[in-house]
Amino acid sequence: MELILTLSQLVDLATLIKQNPTLQTPSIVASLWTCNRCIQELQQLLEKIAADVSDSKWKRLRKSFEAVLKEKGVIELFANLEREKSSLVLCIGEIDSCVMLIVYNKTRANFSLRSLLHSIGVDVKSMTKTLGSVAGEVTDVKTMVLAVGTFQCF
Repeated sequence: MELILTLSQLVDLATLIKQNPTLQTPSIVASLWTCNRCIQELQQLLEKIAADVSDSKWKRLRKSFEAVLKEKGVIELFANLEREKSSLVLCIGEIDSCVMLIVYNKTRANFSLRSLLHSIGVDVKSMTKTLGSVAGEVTDVKTMVLAVGTFQCF
């Protein structure tokens, strides 16, 4: 039962990683490859020791003994899967924390700029209008200067 839960959680993690490009880091990819390898080994091992209903009584008995002998291998593979699952969760948590820190810093910087402008009495909307009219006046002055520069005085 515990193995089924672990495999189900690994499938959920793999789906989450597939859907989120920010989670597709080299460490997570390496961990997923290790999980895949462990799952394939576990599948091969379980297929070797699985008894079929159509098997003879002696064959089922032999496979039961094989299962007991292979128990250590199954436990090791299961432990590896658990470790890799924990590693994936930690990597995802680390990425999540980094993203949250970036968002927090950008939000804080934006808020700080607005607070600074507000504290010195600058209204951004009126400042934008003023800069627009100043730009128009600069263009007018430039036009006049160029016009004066074309006349020659003697």
